[in-house]
Amino acid sequence: MAGETEQKGPETDEGLARRVLRSEHEHLRVLLASLDDRARGVMRGDALSGLDLCASLEAAAKTLTDHIRNEEPLVALMLPPGAPRSESLARLHEDHVRQIGEIESMQRLARTSDDVVSLALAIRAFVDDVRLDMDVEDRRFSLSPGANRGPGAAPSCLDCGDSLAPAVDRVFAVRHGQAICMACAGRRGGIYDESTDGWLKEPRVDDLFDLLDRRLVDDEVQARSRLAR
Repeated sequence: MAGETEQKGPETDEGLARRVLRSEHEHLRVLLASLDDRARGVMRGDALSGLDLCASLEAAAKTLTDHIRNEEPLVALMLPPGAPRSESLARLHEDHVRQIGEIESMQRLARTSDDVVSLALAIRAFVDDVRLDMDVEDRRFSLSPGANRGPGAAPSCLDCGDSLAPAVDRVFAVRHGQAICMACAGRRGGIYDESTDGWLKEPRVDDLFDLLDRRLVDDEVQARSRLAR
């Protein structure tokens, strides 16, 4: 009837799961942006930024770990039954094993490192990796195509320099939040299977690992130079 408020039906399990994951990803992006700001402050020579860097990392690590442990059951509600669903969940589990390992490695580094600059550099690389992982998940599970990654420019292809939108387009993740486009991945020998949304053969990127390592060394030299002034 005209003038009456339209009544919406009950939310489906799939819709609720999608909404929860989308909300968690956005919360994580805000948390990661704050952690990244503290790490950048250390590299700028701001002594105050280093005081609670470890505590900020620990808080982010706990939130990320809780999210990862809850994500697979939620994604399972979003995927239709069948072989592709099983393959997607298996690949997500592999990603989660890797991500938990990276989180634990960062926690160990924070507990044992007495070099705040090296820790800040490692945290910034870690944040970039997590952001890229979330972008890829956003595309894979249609959570929020084109979502705002938070502070910092979206990545460009590490090989050809073209702009990338990992939350929308397929990419191959390299390291430190960097990725290459599908065209470059193909030229580097990568073979992608559209039916399973996964790599049958990963592209050759050893030279790009070397490039990123050199960039990390340059960033460390610049940060220590600023601190020495």
